[in-house]
Amino acid sequence: MNVKQVELTFSESPYFQCPKKFYSMEAVNIFLWRENLDAIKKKESEGMLSYFKTDFVVIFEDDATYSGKYDIGSEFSDLLSHIRHFCEIYSGRVKPFYMPNDRWKDFKNEISEYNTFYSNILDKYLCIYE
Repeated sequence: MNVKQVELTFSESPYFQCPKKFYSMEAVNIFLWRENLDAIKKKESEGMLSYFKTDFVVIFEDDATYSGKYDIGSEFSDLLSHIRHFCEIYSGRVKPFYMPNDRWKDFKNEISEYNTFYSNILDKYLCIYE
Protein backbone atom coordinates (compact mmCIF):
# COMPACT_ATOMS: atom_id res chain seq x y z
CA MET A 1 0.00 0.00 0.00
CA ASN A 2 1.48 3.31 -1.06
CA VAL A 3 0.81 6.00 1.48
CA LYS A 4 1.82 9.61 1.72
CA GLN A 5 1.67 9.60 5.51
CA VAL A 6 0.48 7.64 8.53
CA GLU A 7 -0.10 9.68 11.66
CA LEU A 8 -0.65 8.32 15.13
CA THR A 9 -2.91 10.96 16.63
CA PHE A 10 -3.47 9.45 20.09
CA SER A 11 -2.18 6.49 22.07
CA GLU A 12 -2.53 5.15 25.58
CA SER A 13 1.04 3.89 25.31
CA PRO A 14 3.34 5.48 27.88
CA TYR A 15 6.31 4.83 25.59
CA PHE A 16 5.80 7.54 22.98
CA GLN A 17 4.12 10.90 22.53
CA CYS A 18 1.56 11.70 19.85
CA PRO A 19 1.27 12.96 17.24
CA LYS A 20 3.86 10.89 15.40
CA LYS A 21 4.16 10.88 11.61
CA PHE A 22 5.51 8.16 9.34
CA TYR A 23 5.91 8.02 5.60
CA SER A 24 5.46 4.29 5.00
CA MET A 25 3.33 1.55 6.49
CA GLU A 26 6.46 -0.48 7.19
CA ALA A 27 7.97 2.31 9.29
CA VAL A 28 4.88 2.71 11.46
CA ASN A 29 4.60 -1.05 12.03
CA ILE A 30 8.24 -1.35 13.08
CA PHE A 31 7.88 1.62 15.41
CA LEU A 32 4.66 0.37 17.04
CA TRP A 33 6.06 -3.01 17.92
CA ARG A 34 9.59 -1.89 18.79
CA GLU A 35 8.38 0.81 21.17
CA ASN A 36 5.76 -1.30 22.94
CA LEU A 37 6.77 -4.96 22.78
CA ASP A 38 8.79 -5.05 26.02
CA ALA A 39 5.98 -3.40 28.00
CA ILE A 40 3.41 -5.78 26.57
CA LYS A 41 5.57 -8.85 27.32
CA LYS A 42 6.16 -7.65 30.89
CA LYS A 43 2.46 -7.20 31.61
CA GLU A 44 1.62 -10.55 30.04
CA SER A 45 4.29 -12.29 32.13
CA GLU A 46 2.50 -10.85 35.18
CA GLY A 47 -0.73 -12.44 33.97
CA MET A 48 -2.28 -9.23 32.72
CA LEU A 49 -3.66 -8.57 29.28
CA SER A 50 -1.95 -5.58 27.81
CA TYR A 51 -2.78 -3.34 24.92
CA PHE A 52 -2.67 0.34 24.11
CA LYS A 53 -5.54 1.97 22.24
CA THR A 54 -4.09 4.03 19.40
CA ASP A 55 -5.84 6.30 16.90
CA PHE A 56 -4.40 6.69 13.42
CA VAL A 57 -4.96 8.48 10.12
CA VAL A 58 -3.65 7.15 6.82
CA ILE A 59 -3.24 9.65 3.99
CA PHE A 60 -2.95 7.95 0.62
CA GLU A 61 -0.96 9.32 -2.31
CA ASP A 62 -4.10 10.93 -3.80
CA ASP A 63 -4.88 12.63 -0.44
CA ALA A 64 -7.80 10.33 0.37
CA THR A 65 -7.84 9.45 4.07
CA TYR A 66 -8.72 6.51 6.25
CA SER A 67 -8.83 6.77 10.02
CA GLY A 68 -9.39 4.24 12.74
CA LYS A 69 -8.33 2.73 16.03
CA TYR A 70 -5.73 0.04 16.55
CA ASP A 71 -5.02 -1.78 19.80
CA ILE A 72 -1.26 -2.29 20.00
CA GLY A 73 -0.71 -5.68 21.60
CA SER A 74 -4.23 -7.07 21.44
CA GLU A 75 -4.09 -8.08 17.82
CA PHE A 76 -1.76 -10.56 16.23
CA SER A 77 -1.36 -8.42 13.18
CA ASP A 78 0.28 -5.26 12.00
CA LEU A 79 -1.57 -2.05 11.19
CA LEU A 80 -1.97 -2.88 7.50
CA SER A 81 -3.50 -6.28 8.30
CA HIS A 82 -5.80 -4.62 10.82
CA ILE A 83 -7.01 -2.12 8.20
CA ARG A 84 -7.49 -4.87 5.61
CA HIS A 85 -9.46 -7.08 8.01
CA PHE A 86 -11.68 -4.20 9.16
CA CYS A 87 -12.42 -3.17 5.57
CA GLU A 88 -13.19 -6.76 4.56
CA ILE A 89 -15.80 -7.03 7.29
CA TYR A 90 -17.37 -3.60 6.82
CA SER A 91 -17.50 -3.98 3.05
CA GLY A 92 -19.58 -7.08 3.66
CA ARG A 93 -17.07 -9.31 1.88
CA VAL A 94 -15.79 -11.38 4.80
CA LYS A 95 -17.78 -12.73 7.75
CA PRO A 96 -15.90 -12.62 11.05
CA PHE A 97 -15.14 -16.15 12.24
CA TYR A 98 -16.87 -15.51 15.57
CA MET A 99 -20.15 -14.25 14.10
CA PRO A 100 -23.00 -16.74 13.56
CA ASN A 101 -24.46 -16.81 10.04
CA ASP A 102 -27.84 -15.39 11.08
CA ARG A 103 -26.15 -12.48 12.87
CA TRP A 104 -23.91 -11.90 9.82
CA LYS A 105 -26.98 -11.45 7.62
CA ASP A 106 -28.40 -8.83 10.01
CA PHE A 107 -25.02 -7.17 10.42
CA LYS A 108 -24.58 -6.84 6.65
CA ASN A 109 -27.89 -4.98 6.51
CA GLU A 110 -26.81 -2.70 9.36
CA ILE A 111 -23.53 -1.77 7.65
CA SER A 112 -24.82 -1.52 4.09
CA GLU A 113 -24.40 2.28 4.00
CA TYR A 114 -20.64 1.80 4.57
CA ASN A 115 -20.05 -0.97 2.01
CA THR A 116 -19.01 1.33 -0.82
CA PHE A 117 -16.48 3.26 1.27
CA TYR A 118 -14.76 0.14 2.63
CA SER A 119 -14.91 -1.65 -0.74
CA ASN A 120 -13.21 1.36 -2.31
CA ILE A 121 -10.40 1.23 0.26
CA LEU A 122 -9.89 -2.47 -0.48
CA ASP A 123 -10.04 -2.14 -4.26
CA LYS A 124 -8.21 1.13 -4.77
CA TYR A 125 -5.59 1.18 -2.01
CA LEU A 126 -5.12 -2.35 -0.71
CA CYS A 127 -5.35 -3.91 -4.19
CA ILE A 128 -6.28 -7.38 -3.05
CA TYR A 129 -9.63 -7.67 -4.84
CA GLU A 130 -8.69 -6.68 -8.36
